[in-house]
Amino acid sequence: MSFLKKIFGGGDAADAKKEEAVARKKIDRAPRVALHNFEEIKFEMTTLGKVDMLNLSFTGIGLNKSSLTAWPAIGEVVDCKITIDGSTIPIKAKIVRHTETIVGGHFVDPLTELHALITKRFKAEIAAIGLTSIDPKVLKPEQDGMPSWYRGSDGSEVFCVCQAEDLVRYHMTFKPYYLEGGKGVKPKFHVLEKDGKAYSQHVARRVEPDKEMAVTLSRFIRSVEGMPESIKKQILIQLEI
Repeated sequence: MSFLKKIFGGGDAADAKKEEAVARKKIDRAPRVALHNFEEIKFEMTTLGKVDMLNLSFTGIGLNKSSLTAWPAIGEVVDCKITIDGSTIPIKAKIVRHTETIVGGHFVDPLTELHALITKRFKAEIAAIGLTSIDPKVLKPEQDGMPSWYRGSDGSEVFCVCQAEDLVRYHMTFKPYYLEGGKGVKPKFHVLEKDGKAYSQHVARRVEPDKEMAVTLSRFIRSVEGMPESIKKQILIQLEI
């Protein structure tokens, strides 16, 4: 996925576009997680100070261009530090693109420790980004509306039935959590039990949700790609506890 526009600010626009094209060919760019109100995550350039982050992946970062008045040039490698939940890791970032709003950096030799921290901290977002939208043409219409289905290889999923932009009902799985709800219906929260080594969709325990569970599922649903924002908002309302 891309959070970056192809409109460049500063310098010669044609040259910037050429460098952008070259960078894209050379860099294997991992899907990026959009950052929303994560105060426990900080990014600092050693010589320039703290910079606001917009998105983050195993291979690079998107920085808020308005954070600084002067930025390193495309191709420059900068010494940086990233802090996630109190753990600080030094890392080098190569500036690969400038847009009107975002400066993109590619991590030079990403560390295993950084990969592990990102995986742990953004487990919900990574699972959601990995969902695949099933072609609506192969889904049978439901009596109460049209279905949409998003499935992941790890067992995560979201299934919705809607009438136009109105959510009728839904269920979602982000292990170990399972949630089902709908319009005018109080959502039912469950914790999946393990059947041997794996979680089973058929063995679930109904629970009263706590704040951590609701926040985790909210982060998961916000990051599902391809789901209309109007439907996300209706689900998120049911996760407000």
